[in-house]
Amino acid sequence: MATILFNGLASTAGGGITYLRNVLPRLARWSSSHKFLALVPPEHLAEYRLLAGDGIELDTMTTGNSVRRMWWEQTGLRSYIIRKHVDALIALGNFALFGASVPQVLFNRNDVHFSSEFCAQKVTRSTLPPACSCSASCPELCQ
Repeated sequence: MATILFNGLASTAGGGITYLRNVLPRLARWSSSHKFLALVPPEHLAEYRLLAGDGIELDTMTTGNSVRRMWWEQTGLRSYIIRKHVDALIALGNFALFGASVPQVLFNRNDVHFSSEFCAQKVTRSTLPPACSCSASCPELCQ
């Protein structure tokens, strides 16, 4: 029996909430062969309790602001994984657990910061004079 952790602490709007609302009710059909844990934001715990079926353990963590949450996810989450005997991590908050001791799946719903178009537009908007073109100043960003 595998223990699978869904880290949804950052799921306070948009894709993370939509994902948990749709997945939590469906996990019960596999709860006889796997154990599911879901870390959810405290402000949404009551809603997720209504959606989670049997065999799904919901937990929450009060971490404060997003910087503190990210810090806890890189430090405290490691001991949580060990304490709960987690076999796989599903990270819903756009950031992976660096050096994770278990396999993980990262849901990155906002990859705009890694696209060449974003980089080219950012350079054009913030560092180049209006009359200058991106391709003349930094061709590597415009390929």
